[in-house]
Amino acid sequence: MKIALEPEQFSVYVDAIEKSGGVVAPLNSDVHALIWTDYADPEGLKTTLDQNPQLKWVQLPFAGVDAFAHLLNYPVLFTSAKRAYAEPVAEHALALALALGRTIPERVTAKSWGRKFAASLYDENILIIGGGGIAEKLTHLLEPFRAKVTVLRNRTDQPFNGSAEIHGISNSILSCQRQNLFLLPVH
Repeated sequence: MKIALEPEQFSVYVDAIEKSGGVVAPLNSDVHALIWTDYADPEGLKTTLDQNPQLKWVQLPFAGVDAFAHLLNYPVLFTSAKRAYAEPVAEHALALALALGRTIPERVTAKSWGRKFAASLYDENILIIGGGGIAEKLTHLLEPFRAKVTVLRNRTDQPFNGSAEIHGISNSILSCQRQNLFLLPVH
């Protein structure tokens, strides 16, 4: 299969394409697959799609593809790395919450014991804003802490694979009033 790699070619992508039996080729009328490598240029992809109606498949090798949402109505199969990073990002969020709860940034440079402080996650109320794959994985990681987790998400009608109370964003003020820790994903 011929695959175009645009607008920039990275050796790791070229290697992956070739190892899977694909052939990296310049974008022309014989190429039906495209891997778009620039998250910051959705308009460049729009122009590329308009100029290449033969394209059948576009891979966006990123987890967050919100910037491309306006292009998803093109008659092309879009795939992405959505949820590919959910586990390590959830693990990182938990590690940061634990580190901040024990004031690790302060303690790592301390010359004495310093002030007594420790915030535990055990039996705490935790609010996660955003209910995608990271939130699902994070709720599982929080289970040993017996935390009472609330997730605010836009799409409450979609399944959520995690132990949490789910609310729509419209319930945010009520949910925020009873929380001890807020975890907010930043894209």
